Order: sequence, then C-alpha cells, then structure tokens
Amino acid sequence: PPLRVRALVMTIGLDLPRQNLNAQTDARRPKNIKKEDVGGLLVPPKIPEWKWDNITMDFVTKLPKSSQGYDTIWVIVDRLTKSAIFTPIRETDPMDKLARIYLKEVVTRHGIPVSTISDREPRFASIFWRSLQNVLGTRLDMSTAYHPETDGQS
Repeated sequence: PPLRVRALVMTIGLDLPRQNLNAQTDARRPKNIKKEDVGGLLVPPKIPEWKWDNITMDFVTKLPKSSQGYDTIWVIVDRLTKSAIFTPIRETDPMDKLARIYLKEVVTRHGIPVSTISDREPRFASIFWRSLQNVLGTRLDMSTAYHPETDGQS
C-alpha cells in the first residue's frame, strides 16, 4: 500500500474497515435520522360569508418611482367578491401612515374585516400592526414560511 495509507493504518489501527462499518451503521439508526416537519396538509381558508369580512393584502415592491415618489403598491383584496384596492405608497412609509391608509381605505368604506390573510412581511408582522388589528378585533392569518400561496389573491 502507499505510504499515506500505511501511516493511516498505523495511526488508527488495523481495524479501520470495521470502524468505518460501525460509523455507517450508527448513522443509519432511526434515532439519528431526523424527520422533516412538513406541518400537515395545506388547508384552504373557508369561503367568506359576507363581502369585505375576509381580506388578503400584500405589497408589490421595487417598482420605478412615480412622479410623486411612490415605488410600492399596497394591494388589498376582498376574498369573496375579488374586488381590490390598489394604494400607491413609498416602501419607506412608516407603519402609522399605513395604519391611517388602512383605516381610510378599508375600515371606513367597508367596515372592520373579520380576518386578514397576509404573508410574513415585516410590516404585517410588526407589534404595531398586530396591536392595531387586535384593537379592531380582526384575526390575523399569516402564511407559513414555505407556503406563500396561502394568500393566493393579492
């Protein structure tokens, strides 16, 4: 055998094939195999009973700036009628401004939604947004990490 192999055998010992087999056997034991948590089957949201009770929302970002400086469109869709509100905003707009827009465009026109489905966009996951929805009595439903199709509309 080559010099390196001889040195390896002398360092580890002559039972190298047996040690290799034991390591492979240990690695294949059921306790060492982690099952991926698939989180169950996808369950579609229930069909809403009244218009604007259940909405979805998302942002369309990285658009070219308009003459007013808008670079994002906030899309809010009623899940029953599929009617939508498209609001131009700036990507840097603070949450209090978005809350005012939400109250003006959705709540004053259509009432307080029962539930809102959105992705895990940091603005929708913020403490401020959750607190506002909690005060309004709206249930927030966030899509799971690898299932952005939960929203499916906006």
